[in-house]
Amino acid sequence: TDVTAAIDAFYVDGDDDRRTVWMDKKAKVAFNGYRQNNGRDITEIPMVEIEHVILEAITEQFSISVDSLSLIAAKKLGFTRRGTKVELALNTAVENLVENRQIEIVDGKMHILA
Repeated sequence: TDVTAAIDAFYVDGDDDRRTVWMDKKAKVAFNGYRQNNGRDITEIPMVEIEHVILEAITEQFSISVDSLSLIAAKKLGFTRRGTKVELALNTAVENLVENRQIEIVDGKMHILA
């Protein structure tokens, strides 16, 4: 379709459920923020934003348990509670960050990797 052809001209990150379209890969690498929830469902928040919230929370705490991180990250995103979808999104983001060697989990605590 025309939409697919247009998207192919950009850098697309993520899977079929959560795609983020960037002007190019440099734009993705340079991005380091997140937007607080403005009525969006957690499934509408790009994974890169959730990952940045997690990195910010770990940086602020130096070392943080998975459960504490989940609560802090959900609040930073503007959610008042951690439902199943919020927990799933946060867990997926943590898995991505571990896979990409940005964080590690040792004895139940998360740390930023240098």
